[in-house]
Amino acid sequence: MSDNAKVFDQETVDSLLDAARLKAADEARAEVADELTTAKEALTEKEEELTKATAEVESLKSANEEREETARIEELADERSEKVAEVTKFSEEQLEERKAGWAKLDEEDFDTVLADLKEVSESAENASKDDGKGKKAKVPKTKLEIERETAGNETGTETEVVRDFFATLES
Repeated sequence: MSDNAKVFDQETVDSLLDAARLKAADEARAEVADELTTAKEALTEKEEELTKATAEVESLKSANEEREETARIEELADERSEKVAEVTKFSEEQLEERKAGWAKLDEEDFDTVLADLKEVSESAENASKDDGKGKKAKVPKTKLEIERETAGNETGTETEVVRDFFATLES
């Protein structure tokens, strides 16, 4: 045998192999732990990016819904303004001032307002027409001409004053 050759017994060989395995396993664990830490950091960064992107998408959706709602309300305001213009003699300025309020009403309330405006407009138009004899047509009875009763069930004198005032206007 040569001088460099040593003779190891089985126990020493097993011991050296176990030490080598442990060293290799420790190195592998450390390497995997480093890779795991790097992967966790990358995952955390990606989760933060996802959270930011999700918030941005929600913000854009909200802005889009708001824009669509604004457009819908403006369109509804224009449509309702046109309907009112058909039944009244409101100026463009008056229509512009009121159309946002009409757009806020639900359909049933707007229909009621439109019917009221049409009735008032027709009454005003009829009141301003000549009856053919050079006189204006009599204004239809209003709630002001109806006598009201006070708390003591007496006829109110305020109504008589108003009625007299309107009578002077009609003659």
